[in-house]
Amino acid sequence: MRGLATLLAATAAAQRYEVLEGVELVWAAPATTPKGLVALFHATGRRAHHWWPASTKCPSCKALPAEASLARACLKHGLAAASLTAHSTTWSQDDGPRAAHALVALSTREGWKVPLYAIGIGEGASFVATSLPRALPPSLPLKGVHVQLLGDVPATRRPAAKRVAVLSMPRDAPTQRRVEGAIRTWRRAGAEVLEQRAAPLALDDTYFSRTLNGVSPQESRQLVRLLRVAGYVSGGGFLLADPATSAWRGVVAAPLGRRGAAELGTLRVVARDDLSSRSSALGAALARAYGRSEASAEDADAALAFLLKE
Repeated sequence: MRGLATLLAATAAAQRYEVLEGVELVWAAPATTPKGLVALFHATGRRAHHWWPASTKCPSCKALPAEASLARACLKHGLAAASLTAHSTTWSQDDGPRAAHALVALSTREGWKVPLYAIGIGEGASFVATSLPRALPPSLPLKGVHVQLLGDVPATRRPAAKRVAVLSMPRDAPTQRRVEGAIRTWRRAGAEVLEQRAAPLALDDTYFSRTLNGVSPQESRQLVRLLRVAGYVSGGGFLLADPATSAWRGVVAAPLGRRGAAELGTLRVVARDDLSSRSSALGAALARAYGRSEASAEDADAALAFLLKE
């Protein structure tokens, strides 16, 4: 837990919020000249703010667990990372030129003559695979991309880059079929593709303290207990119902028993989290544990190493 808090604090100290070319950006860079720039594209209903912890330079930032881990992994690998916000609630073809202009402006101003990479989640992944490469100038081509929970990609679509890391969740059968089709298409077109699959995760007593900043082991244990008592967790520790449709919010917001210190701690965790469907860190952690449609960072180091290899 202390290690996660330290990493988040260091990332928060380095990040910066601004609007470039009309696009909302939050970015950070390593202390030395970066090896490359990674553009980060959010899922539907989220923003650039969800890749980073709150800080004095971005007080409205609200780190979601997987997104924050992916951003930290970029910095750990010596890469600058910049998250962008779509013009609307999700990415569209019209966002291509806007995103390209913002990335060129950032690279030029900072003096970064380095390769460009991209990470996209959900509709952000579809945007990375289709609209972004067409909008980028020849001076800033994509060298590699990492796409998660890929949406619709035309079967004839050329790969966005020569190296593509693709993460899917086999529990989401429709998305898995799209991913498999895209991989076949991209490999036939000559791309080197790394396929990754994110399985469901068990909710042991420390799951939330390991995953979320500011949650103690005791609070994590109580949250898991509440879900287990309510029948949401199997004997093996796995979620039985999809958090996207289950009533887990009512469970964690209504502690049982006499409201002792542990349960009051759980109430504090819930009070810090607005529990909204798209920006809830607790909800994102549960969705990742279920393993159907949520960002994942367990294999981030492997994906980045694949993109960066010579």
